[in-house]
Amino acid sequence: MKNSTAIPEVTILGVRLHNVDTAETLAIIDAFIKEGGPHQVCTPNVDFIVQAQKDSEFLRILNQASLSIPDGMGVVYASRFLGTPLKENVKGRVLVIHLCRQAAQLEHSVFFLGGAPGVADQAAQTLSQQFPGLKIAGTLSPSFHIMEDEQENNRVLEELNRCHPDILFVGMGAPKQDKWIAKNLSKTSIPVALGIGCTFDVISGRVKESPRWMTNVGLEWLFRLSREPGRLWKRYLVQDPKFFWKVVVQKIRSSH
Repeated sequence: MKNSTAIPEVTILGVRLHNVDTAETLAIIDAFIKEGGPHQVCTPNVDFIVQAQKDSEFLRILNQASLSIPDGMGVVYASRFLGTPLKENVKGRVLVIHLCRQAAQLEHSVFFLGGAPGVADQAAQTLSQQFPGLKIAGTLSPSFHIMEDEQENNRVLEELNRCHPDILFVGMGAPKQDKWIAKNLSKTSIPVALGIGCTFDVISGRVKESPRWMTNVGLEWLFRLSREPGRLWKRYLVQDPKFFWKVVVQKIRSSH
């Protein structure tokens, strides 16, 4: 992937994050589109960084991304504690909204890949109503086994090359979406691709979004846990707390 070495960086537990705010992120992605591809944009949050500690491929992808934006107050709080404060929580789901607004203004086209059948369609419809003039190049809900199914993967790539969007939003969950982009973006003519997790579900109304105040103070995880305790308890109560202990260790080591 093409890299942007001039952008200021912050490193947390070996994961590089670009120190950008939302306005800068939008300007950089617009420049990527003008430059031509491929550019992978990643959105590391606490869970990404935790997963990257034991997944060397995922770590490499995050660190080689053209743009790696901080997603979540957890990483922002960690950066402040480490003495290298990030400017802003560039929330991935909010960024999608901003990018679609900008795309409508600049006549860039977007493609939605991922989600359960019909979810990307509904998200595209919602955003088209919100931003008149937004060019939806296409939507597609691929097989869950796209990474293993070469025939399905080729079908998706053929559709993407036929539609030729300026921005590709990939909602498959991490690290799957980021690994798919890293493996396949160069096989298309798409200049920019972003992994966006469950954003299609939120925009379509299938999943309820946390109250803004909870997101702003870093308690979105608690809201999500209360909605899906059976699926998320291990992630939020067992895996992610390790992040903060490891950040303390990084701080101690750096002070020596």
